[in-house]
Amino acid sequence: MLSNVFGRYYPINSRIHKMSSISKVLCTLIFIIATLLCNKIEYHVVLLFLLLFVMLDTCVPFIVYLKTILSLKWLLL
Repeated sequence: MLSNVFGRYYPINSRIHKMSSISKVLCTLIFIIATLLCNKIEYHVVLLFLLLFVMLDTCVPFIVYLKTILSLKWLLL
């Protein structure tokens, strides 16, 4: 059976989960655009730390992120 965890809801009480759907989509779009427009490694490091901060703020265990990445390995190849 296919164990896909991408897009699965993880029930937890955090500031990120309490945000409205529109604001989460807008923040994601802004992050994607910033990632594509950055041409210096320093900016990418700042975006990486921002991403790690948001990941820690969600209180989702790190293993859930790893399972999501591993379930998408066919896409990454």
